[in-house]
Amino acid sequence: MKKKVLTYILILFFTGIFISQVNAQSTLALQEKCAEGAKKFYAESLRNEVGLQNYNGHHYNKKLDRCFVEIGYKYETEYQTVPHSRVPLILPNWEVRLYDVFGESTLTVFPSPFARYYRAKGETIECYVGKEKCKSIEEYDALIKPYMEE
Repeated sequence: MKKKVLTYILILFFTGIFISQVNAQSTLALQEKCAEGAKKFYAESLRNEVGLQNYNGHHYNKKLDRCFVEIGYKYETEYQTVPHSRVPLILPNWEVRLYDVFGESTLTVFPSPFARYYRAKGETIECYVGKEKCKSIEEYDALIKPYMEE
């Protein structure tokens, strides 16, 4: 009887090890697929957007089983004169967008971002992550953190 119990315990132990190795290999494959998809997504977005772009990074979120890529955009720079000053303020218009690389947003020529922070004339114009609104780049960064780190 003890021998049977020991055999079952060993079978469960080695089955657990095998499953964890398969899961690790599967996660690695998904991370590689995410990296390739993010690079392709970024290359495609260059053709459809105006402004100087930079690739801020990508992340495969295992918990959500989704691949995200963040792209930054810089548009024209505005110069604003300040009363009693000889030096103008330089106010770049810029934004960052977070996309779900393989999500529904990729089905259109101009995909909809999952998250967006847009700043123009020195002020926040639009800020959201999913359906949640935000008011600053700090809030935006805090809201996207779980998507880019888990």
